[in-house]
Amino acid sequence: MKRNYKKTTSIICLIMSAITGLTAQFVNDAGEVKVDEIVAVLKSFEPLSHAQDSMSKAVIQSLLASTRVHPVLMSDLDKKKAVFMTMVDIATPKGKFEFLTNRYKEYREREEVLKNDTIDSEIYALDKKYKALQDSMKSLEMHLLDIMQSPVKTRATKRRASTILGRTNNLAIADFMFKNYTLFMFGDYDPDNSTDCWGCERSGAADFIGDKIYDEDISTVDEYGHKKVILPGIVNWTAFPFFIKYWGNKEYNSKLDKTWSGGLFEFAVFHNMITENYQKPWLLFEFMKANAEDPNSKILRDISTVIENNRRKFEQQEKNEKQ
Repeated sequence: MKRNYKKTTSIICLIMSAITGLTAQFVNDAGEVKVDEIVAVLKSFEPLSHAQDSMSKAVIQSLLASTRVHPVLMSDLDKKKAVFMTMVDIATPKGKFEFLTNRYKEYREREEVLKNDTIDSEIYALDKKYKALQDSMKSLEMHLLDIMQSPVKTRATKRRASTILGRTNNLAIADFMFKNYTLFMFGDYDPDNSTDCWGCERSGAADFIGDKIYDEDISTVDEYGHKKVILPGIVNWTAFPFFIKYWGNKEYNSKLDKTWSGGLFEFAVFHNMITENYQKPWLLFEFMKANAEDPNSKILRDISTVIENNRRKFEQQEKNEKQ
């Protein structure tokens, strides 16, 4: 009986030694889990394979065994808790062990795509060139503004400068031109030839609006000599915020009333831009008025009359079609 006891004790010692040797791989002498080494071991297997899953379970069993035999873990509850939390992270899996899930497989696939999704060196050169052109454009715009405001340049020179600058997509420049367009009226007035002067005698804001809306290839001239867009939807919305900001502005309208052309050009532009291109232009106009400082300005009142007529015609047409 005594001999059997010694044999049993020997076997237990061998088992405990084996467990201690296994756990020593993942828990150091201080009772701290070697998380990075566990991650490295598990990542050495094919992702989501049976072998990786089996190894995960073996690691958990190894850590569990360590809490029962490791001298530090048997006395230090905080470090023992850290080992249990690592076991939970592996089993869940989460944290550094998230790669044991399908999400990590998808992440690796995305990572591989991103790895191959490199930027062609040509783009960096083009980016540098583009920025240089932008800087050059800003310099040209400032030069043109100086010419337009120069007291010594000829009228024709300043008018031409404003026409060039009217093509800008720089909204700060456009804003300046709207605010100060009466300074840039360099054309000759001819009251007897008004159809030729709707816009031709004005520059500044008029040039900006005109360039955004009209194109010789897509416009025609009606019986009154006014340009009309002939293809639906040809509208550059860059100008639209300025319609709201200035056409509903008391000071801007006041300046227009003091000019020969008044609000005729603005009225014509909006009429051609909106009523010619949209089935229900009054919806856009209502939005415009709702955001205007003064929804009862002269320009907006003039436009409102036409918009209301269009709305009544549309509603009557719909009514007739239903009957």
